[in-house]
Amino acid sequence: MDANCAHHIFGKNLRFKGILMNTQKNVTSKLGHYLFSKISWLVIATGLVASVAALLVIPNLAYAASTNIVISQVYGGAGCGTVGCSTYKNDYVELFNLGSSAQSINGWSIQYGSATGTGAWTKTDLPNVSIPAGSYFLLSLGAGVNGVSNIPTADAVGSTALSATAGKLALVSNTTALNGACPVSTNIIDQVGYGTTANCSETAPAPAPSTVNAIFRTLAGCTDTDNNSTNFSAAAASPRNSATAAISCSSLPTLSIDSVTVAEGNSGTTAFTFTVSLSAVAAGNVSFNIATTAGTATAGSDFTTNSATAQTITAGNLTSTFTVLVNGDTLPETNETFSVTISSPTGATIPTAGATGTGTITNDDAAPNLSINSVSQAEGNTTTSFFNFTVSLSAPAPAGGVTFDIATADGTASAGSDYVANSIAGQTIAAGNSSATFAVTVNGDTVGEANETFTVNITNITNAIGVTTTGTGTITNDDITRISAVQGGGTASPLVGTAVLVEGIVTGVFQGANSLAGFFMQEEDINSDANPATSEGIFVYTNTVPATVAVGDKVRVAGNVIEFGTAAQVTAGTAFTEITTPTVTFISANNPLPTAVLVTLPVAAIGDLERFEGMRVNFTQPLTVTDNNSIGQFGELTLSVNGRLLQPTSSIDPNDAVATGTTSTGTSNAGAITARNSLNSRSSIILDDGSTAQYPAIMPFIDPVTKTIRVGSTITSFTGILSQSFGTHRLLAPTAPVINYAERPLTPPAVGGNVKIAGANVLNYFNGDGAGNTFPTSRGANSAIEFARQRAKTIVALNTLNADVVALLEIENENNTATSSLVDLLAGLNAAAGAGTWAGVERPVGYSAIDGGTDVIRPAFIYKPAVVTPVGLSTALNDPAFAVSLGGGRAPIAQVFKLVSNNEQFVVVANHFKSKSSSGATGLNTDQNDGQAAFNQTRRLQATALLGFITTLAANTPRVITLGDFNAYEEEDPLDIFRVGGLTNAITSSYSYV
Repeated sequence: MDANCAHHIFGKNLRFKGILMNTQKNVTSKLGHYLFSKISWLVIATGLVASVAALLVIPNLAYAASTNIVISQVYGGAGCGTVGCSTYKNDYVELFNLGSSAQSINGWSIQYGSATGTGAWTKTDLPNVSIPAGSYFLLSLGAGVNGVSNIPTADAVGSTALSATAGKLALVSNTTALNGACPVSTNIIDQVGYGTTANCSETAPAPAPSTVNAIFRTLAGCTDTDNNSTNFSAAAASPRNSATAAISCSSLPTLSIDSVTVAEGNSGTTAFTFTVSLSAVAAGNVSFNIATTAGTATAGSDFTTNSATAQTITAGNLTSTFTVLVNGDTLPETNETFSVTISSPTGATIPTAGATGTGTITNDDAAPNLSINSVSQAEGNTTTSFFNFTVSLSAPAPAGGVTFDIATADGTASAGSDYVANSIAGQTIAAGNSSATFAVTVNGDTVGEANETFTVNITNITNAIGVTTTGTGTITNDDITRISAVQGGGTASPLVGTAVLVEGIVTGVFQGANSLAGFFMQEEDINSDANPATSEGIFVYTNTVPATVAVGDKVRVAGNVIEFGTAAQVTAGTAFTEITTPTVTFISANNPLPTAVLVTLPVAAIGDLERFEGMRVNFTQPLTVTDNNSIGQFGELTLSVNGRLLQPTSSIDPNDAVATGTTSTGTSNAGAITARNSLNSRSSIILDDGSTAQYPAIMPFIDPVTKTIRVGSTITSFTGILSQSFGTHRLLAPTAPVINYAERPLTPPAVGGNVKIAGANVLNYFNGDGAGNTFPTSRGANSAIEFARQRAKTIVALNTLNADVVALLEIENENNTATSSLVDLLAGLNAAAGAGTWAGVERPVGYSAIDGGTDVIRPAFIYKPAVVTPVGLSTALNDPAFAVSLGGGRAPIAQVFKLVSNNEQFVVVANHFKSKSSSGATGLNTDQNDGQAAFNQTRRLQATALLGFITTLAANTPRVITLGDFNAYEEEDPLDIFRVGGLTNAITSSYSYV
């Protein structure tokens, strides 16, 4: 199947010669596959049968293999303009073998492109050598006379000049020059883009080097996570060649640093000596950067900042030291800290968690610690209450006592209305005492509101060390907020981000595995605010801690209000108001449920349903199942009023001034499409099983006898809970609704005739090259087990059709070899129906070489030799309308057949037009917002080409039947072209998704 086929929302319809006929979909498994491989019937007056189908798939991605050679260092600073401005006289690229065995680079090349270049890359061929495991290789490149030093002896020499600040390099396993901004090839072994303007890199560009800095692959070249930005760092240029001591990436030692705790002293400085250690002796020198960082201690006053670049542990040693000077004083204060961090190691690794030591400066000046507590209590309803804060010392106050200033400050609570401001300057804890109290008066009220806070702050402390100098007063709300006030009358709750206390009746519980993780509650009828703009219901999100509640319980819930959804959904009124982090208090059980509110469709605007969010709602209008596509995967049905909903273009032509016109250009009627789309949205709602499980083992809402639910089934009356998710309103079903299941006709209508023709989409039928062990293939089943399931269902479906000729879509595009997918399918059909029952038509000669014949899938024909015989070979439409440059498509295939009984001849054409996906669409192929989606221009060209093809075929054989996937919205456009073009002798069949 076309990987870009458009996803559908509601139903599927067939239009034949201007007559709209509905087809039905049957769900038979939790995967949501359609019975008979989604084959639909359309019987015409001449006895010919046509069918079409489609299904969305996602293509596989392929990745190239890599070797153990990487680009480990890049320097491009040799070309600077003044004497002595560059460290080295040559640009260079360093390679490194991070593997455990030698790797040949014979026939390889280093290729360079400018940072923003889009053309050919400059290449330097590499010599016929092998790089031993853990060894380096140095390639000397463009020279600059102003460099200070020569690079070490190069292992190879080129002349390409690199940019000092931004460019891109590729290590390539051949000597063919790359081309383009960012070439993709399995021959690219490693790729490095550096500098912010580089338009090609692995994930993101490496930092910019300079005339003195190179960029280094970290861990001495051993890091390769395909992200240039994190795998490289800039440091002083230091080229390594094949003479540099080899290292082992699998056994590099690990760097660590200890922590140091020392008293500060009263004067002068105290040395804090940190030890940097290796986990094992390194074969060569290990270097790293090290630097201090302030914590609660302040650089300059408490300690002296220190850092070192390229600090070294020499070969054979395990440690080095790093000293930080700490300043002594006689001021009582809390213990203070600073950090010492190691970075940019060479020849060693740093643990994932990093390598940081902590210096703790312990206070050695005698004084007790001072702290203040926090207080949380209910505000009360009418009177005032006191919040008593305690200021405590860790030891009795010394001679002279401890003094401090203390004062309140607003938080979310306001002084004057919520509490009385208070402050004391020079508050004293007398010598020998250990605490003092500070009282704040809080005002009670009966207003339902969020919890509120204020702070009490201590400053100007003498003779004590301030450990905790801020206390928080939390005024907890003890007043009920009505759910209608939480919901508000707008598209979002006016209390988002606040804590509330609500009370109501539990109306639906959706907790446990694969659930919504919460329950719904609603105000009792007596407490309704009688405002139709505000909802009386709400969802309580209990997350992973289910509440012990049942339907009919009266509960009180304290929690925080959120709008669950995107900003756009909040604006549109399709976000979901919830109470989170709840505390649930049980009040009583077996209470009558609040009265369900009557809802009718269509609503005036989608946002109008917001007023019923979380409430029990009742629909008395007949609701029709208009889409069952998501029932197998998500447990959802789309219901609509006034029968099934069809695509607007099923009855409205966007290209005509009036819907009954026959023009094929213009957009004068596009506004009617928008209006019908709006009406469809406002006339429908999703019935949801309330589960988050995908592909539930037991699908909800299906007929217990036939194990399916067909489009067109109806619900005459239903009461559920209105919810929202994924930006759409939906009905949750606490109990299963009574569904009037639409029946499937056992046989097509009797219309006479002497031959039956059908079309079937076999849904990317790829048999793993016939071997059964080469899955996944480029399309179709991802395993032999899945293919066996697909094969069995497809065989039953095709045999049950009882057709004489079947046009297949989405069969693997290959000749009918012994192991081909088509031959495999025929073998299965004949094994079930009897030897010789079915035969297949060979692919047209040269099909894969024509425009539109190169896709991995194609149309094909199978037939019953007892009824019909092919006349001549199959042919294909070779037209640029199906070329990849126009979006691609599967070129139509035609075959002439004759009846065995009377030699009457007819032609069958199988089509598979370009899909409606917007991926890659440009110009007129972009979505014109007229209801026809993307690539309509390509489909129009394909329809015009098909018209000519049919005309040519009909000149020799007047009976032409064309069927398959036009990817058109009914007959409007591009099928309008058939009407305008005078297509009268051909029978056409297509389908439409709403």
